[in-house]
Amino acid sequence: MSSTHLQAMLISRLGINMIYLPVSLLSDSSTFFNFAVSIIVNAADFVRSYNEAISQQIHERKIKPQETIRPLTVESSRSLFELPFWLVLPDGQREPLYTTSNRNGKIKISIPSAELGDFESACDGILKNILNRHGYRLRPKAVTLTLFARLFLGDWFVHGIGGIDYEFITEHILEDYYGIKGLNFGVATATATLLFLGGEDKVSNSELKQQLRNLKYNPEKFIKPSLRKKEPVKSLVAEKQKFAKAAGNRSLSAEEKESAWKSISEINNKLLKFTENATRQANRKIRLLENHTLSQRQRDSREYFFGLFQEANLHELADRKPKCFTKEIK
Repeated sequence: MSSTHLQAMLISRLGINMIYLPVSLLSDSSTFFNFAVSIIVNAADFVRSYNEAISQQIHERKIKPQETIRPLTVESSRSLFELPFWLVLPDGQREPLYTTSNRNGKIKISIPSAELGDFESACDGILKNILNRHGYRLRPKAVTLTLFARLFLGDWFVHGIGGIDYEFITEHILEDYYGIKGLNFGVATATATLLFLGGEDKVSNSELKQQLRNLKYNPEKFIKPSLRKKEPVKSLVAEKQKFAKAAGNRSLSAEEKESAWKSISEINNKLLKFTENATRQANRKIRLLENHTLSQRQRDSREYFFGLFQEANLHELADRKPKCFTKEIK
């Protein structure tokens, strides 16, 4: 059972009537092929607009390069352009689509490892024949799928919370390449957590880290009283007290005080050998708390498939009146 089919079943259980248009069906249509052909024959302008949008997003909106879409490859010397489409084989293997053009205007379709054929005119039938000959299916990448949906499928496009990160790119291409401004869009988002993962209060490990700090600088406080009365612990503690008093003596020189602190540090390292059990327990508790914190982050994630949630909670969420607001994206 495909994930899309499972999703359709669950949405139907919630009483939501939704029409599904599989990407495979959409991208095999003549309309989508004509959309792709228009980009292929104008590859230089489209890729310029596409990469310009990504560059502006990085520099003007301070988006980190690794947090946005990778720019398309351009080799000007060969008039080679990577386009935002996949070519997919029946076994699922996919290759990026490239085009090159010569001085006579003839366009070649290729993948990184081989040329697939000549594209002599802006005709979707020729592109289909080339791909069919090699067993490839044409599929969109993220930006081209969104562009196609906004241009051909609806008057108002709804993003998820993740898709809004790329809205600046599609808006730029729509305005710069297609010359279309003001296409409406919205963002739908909701926060829900998996209740069965538990709802424990978050626990700070700052107290345990403070305990480790005390172990390092005051190890004698964590040694059993019976051991403190025996040698060599007894002498080490007495020696440490003597150096601590010297370190606080204002009449001593800076060099003498530094020597005293160094001696205290050396004694602490010796005393730590007698606190192994306390140190081991503190480190174990810190690891447990760190694992607990990681579990809480996983519990609070917004990325879980909605089918994992209890049906009653999904009904409540679907029936809840949404809060709407408008905001200009700059």
